[in-house]
Amino acid sequence: MERFELQLEGNSRQDLPSIIEAAAKSLGLVTTQVTTLSTYPGSVHWHFKQGKGRGTLEATYWPERHRAWLSYRSGREAEWIAPAIREFKRFVRKSVRSRVSKRLYSVRSSPIHGRGVFALRRIPKGKRVIEYRGERISSDEATRRYDESMDYPFTFLFEVDESTIIDAEVRGNSARYINHSCSPNCESLNEGGRIFIETLRQISPGEELTYDYQLETEEPVTPRLQAVFGCNCGTRRCRGTLLSVD
Repeated sequence: MERFELQLEGNSRQDLPSIIEAAAKSLGLVTTQVTTLSTYPGSVHWHFKQGKGRGTLEATYWPERHRAWLSYRSGREAEWIAPAIREFKRFVRKSVRSRVSKRLYSVRSSPIHGRGVFALRRIPKGKRVIEYRGERISSDEATRRYDESMDYPFTFLFEVDESTIIDAEVRGNSARYINHSCSPNCESLNEGGRIFIETLRQISPGEELTYDYQLETEEPVTPRLQAVFGCNCGTRRCRGTLLSVD
């Protein structure tokens, strides 16, 4: 068995199955079977053949957080399999690097809170980075879904207007992981009911993207409520809360 590991993030993980299939096609391989291995939940397992030649090349993609494993099992001995494995790995690695280099950001662990969004390359001022997506629901539905969870802030809910809220827990994208900062490098823009995250200044590679949540509440802003919505951005101008404080 031949095996190699790829460290992947964001879209490169989502694209990997199509990259594997493209690699097989470029090598003139025919897909004879696509299945899931019971020992690797969520995996995709391919059987590839070269024309009428004997032997089977097997490829397995198993995503685990930011990691993807690819393994190749030759099955019966065949002269074409060893060189095909080498070309297969070369094609996949090259394709992954190419796709990653075009992306602006990746999602990984954040020192501010949970997971965050980080620049992969220099992003200029005024660049529209991503749209905040998710299921559009009413404020009443948002209250129904989350009213019993007041022990933590609803950072995945984005209020579009008085009657519309985006719930990024449902069909959301990477924008839901952009953390709050009291001294942000991005801002949220409402354009015709669509929410976009745009840079306020130039952002360096490796820098975490942030914007000011400016959360509002109908309750009196008490010290307890400020603590519930506490801020960990660590900037000099940190106001200590995600809430908008006049």
